[in-house]
Amino acid sequence: MVRHIIDQANWSHGDLDAGSAENVRANRRGFRAHVALVDLVEDYLLQNRSMTTVLDLLG
Repeated sequence: MVRHIIDQANWSHGDLDAGSAENVRANRRGFRAHVALVDLVEDYLLQNRSMTTVLDLLG
């Protein structure tokens, strides 16, 4: 039930902010953070040459 309340609050807040300058900035920051995370994972995987397949990553 708490999860539902949080989800509803997030959706209603998102509808109010969609397209605002602050929302656009937040989306850009989130995208940059995502790209940085993917780059870090990629760097880690390239350093560890023993991981060559998806199955290696899953252990």
